Amino acid sequence: MEIKAINKANIRRKLAKQALDHLRNCKNYDEFSYHWQAFLTHWKGVYTALEQGAKASPQSRQWFGSKKTFRKNDELLQYLFQARNDAEHGLDEVTKNISGRVKIGSSKPGTSQSFSLDRLEVSATGAVSFMGKSHDGLPIDFDVTPGHAQLVPVCGRGTEIFQPPKNHKDKEIADPTPIKIAELAIDYLDSVLEEADALC
Repeated sequence: MEIKAINKANIRRKLAKQALDHLRNCKNYDEFSYHWQAFLTHWKGVYTALEQGAKASPQSRQWFGSKKTFRKNDELLQYLFQARNDAEHGLDEVTKNISGRVKIGSSKPGTSQSFSLDRLEVSATGAVSFMGKSHDGLPIDFDVTPGHAQLVPVCGRGTEIFQPPKNHKDKEIADPTPIKIAELAIDYLDSVLEEADALC
């Protein structure tokens, strides 16, 4: 493995990690979409650099071939690979904006079934404030679901569709949100780069 390929792959990994840090702090969906596409580009860039550097020796080529095969067979890694290609070459978005919602009132025991609202405000961060009056003296129940980005099916070459991943390394993904998917992908890249470094 060529050392300059390792260096370039490490730079791309740092840029992918930086994009992930930005994803955690986005204020709106447009900002999220921008940083998600940056994450996908830099994540794939690690593979591109390693593939070029692996040409240096038969051992490196064999190692990279095994990583490529694993990527093809792993739901999370294959999804990200295809999502990056779709983002780069397709016309559709690779995430979807799910609007937030506020539900006021419920049929839960001990909560008000009769109330009126005078004012309701939802901030950009999802904080809710309202002024209302309970007519039966019980507390007014409310539930807030913040707006968020969601992964969507992406198109591979031809007509093949890749669904958002449910598994990674033969384990179910408990939290399939874009940020958690990116965190798992970064963790995996760390292990790949450690292996690549040992081939120098």
